[in-house]
Amino acid sequence: MNAPRGHAAGDSSFARSAGASAGRGLLLIVVAVAVGAFLLSQGFDNPVTVVDTGPTEPATSTDDTTTTDGTLPPAGRSPAETKVVVANGSGVDGAAGQETNVLVAAGYVTLDPTNSDTPADTTIVYYTDGWDLEATTLAQTLGLDPALSVQPLAETLGFDPLDANIAVLLGADLAATGE
Repeated sequence: MNAPRGHAAGDSSFARSAGASAGRGLLLIVVAVAVGAFLLSQGFDNPVTVVDTGPTEPATSTDDTTTTDGTLPPAGRSPAETKVVVANGSGVDGAAGQETNVLVAAGYVTLDPTNSDTPADTTIVYYTDGWDLEATTLAQTLGLDPALSVQPLAETLGFDPLDANIAVLLGADLAATGE
């Protein structure tokens, strides 16, 4: 005998089908939870093994934030460990103070901004011995191209770098952008 259209057959096949589906669904959930628990217990306790493949040629940066292989350049010490002084060589009043505020916002330890006796058209980031990686990162923070703006500390700067690890001679180029 056929059941009327839209109604379940009178032999309770619908109830058996629904019960079997619920059982299979419950079994699937239990298996998924067990597999997930196993993977979580194994996934976070394994130490990372680093294999040294020897010296490699350094990657070049195309946008000053990532290398050609997609990794960030080495950062060295954190901004909180880096003492910076900004000297205004731009001729724009208050520009060194503005750039100092940018560096404070980025987490750098800053000394009081000062003025330079030497006018500068372009901004130069000078570093003391051992602070070249941090100077590169700082230059990037200011939106500068490190290849053009980062240099070892010069003997005569036109200002006293005090006890800073990095000294920024602010040029008219960066002062004009208002960053």
